Amino acid sequence: MYRKTFLFLFAFLLCIPVLNAQYILQGRIIDALTKEPLPFVNVGVLKKELGTVSNEDGFFFLEVPDVFAKETLRFSMIGFDQRDFQVADFEAILLSNNTLVLAEQTTFLEEVVLTAEKKWDTRVSGNATTSKLLITGFTSNQLGNEIALFVKVKKTPAYIEGIQFSVVENIYPEVRFRVNVYSSEYRFPDENILKENIFVTLKQPEGIISVDLKEYDILVDDDVFISLEWIDEDLGSEGLWFSAGVFGKSIYARSTSQAEWKKQRGLSLGMSVTLREASK
Repeated sequence: MYRKTFLFLFAFLLCIPVLNAQYILQGRIIDALTKEPLPFVNVGVLKKELGTVSNEDGFFFLEVPDVFAKETLRFSMIGFDQRDFQVADFEAILLSNNTLVLAEQTTFLEEVVLTAEKKWDTRVSGNATTSKLLITGFTSNQLGNEIALFVKVKKTPAYIEGIQFSVVENIYPEVRFRVNVYSSEYRFPDENILKENIFVTLKQPEGIISVDLKEYDILVDDDVFISLEWIDEDLGSEGLWFSAGVFGKSIYARSTSQAEWKKQRGLSLGMSVTLREASK
């Protein structure tokens, strides 16, 4: 009887790593040219809810179940060429060298001719609610979690000059976001059109937060999505809430870096965008 029990336990223990097998992916991301660490790089399994963001020193850590062995693992950051790997292959790469390099992107800017005679109109789009009864927030506290607002550009070209959002409650002494601007494809966020990172540090417990974007010269010629991305360390859940409204544009969200975007109906995010549009 003891021998049978031992054999059963041995067989059970052998099954545990099989049932819970996963890839432990961790390393450091650096600039190919300067060899300096790259902070806040988006790391994730493409179109899956498995992702993270590298920390200020370029280090990342991600657990991926082995059922995703043949899926694409993507590393991306504004201003750098993205790199894709098969999950299983990348583990082998990390065993030989736990450092990943990203090369700075070579971009060719299209010339935009704006005549001095052109007139501009300033318009505010979005939901300017400051409600404290209806609230919304990030869908999780996973690094790379994003919430986005669809922005209809009525007259082009147009500059995105600023955003405002209403914070109902913030229990953290300091928290950081990244502001992203995406092109629109079939009314969902597509490619990030920014040329450099835009970071926002929130310290106040509540109130209207205004972010001046004039210095970034964000010129658009079509509808876009503007998002807030969670890039700070795990600070726990339910500590940050924004105003929301019943009427207005739906919230678009994705749970983490490289995950699919989902449209969330019901509430609209309390965020507005200031546009400077060319007069017709």
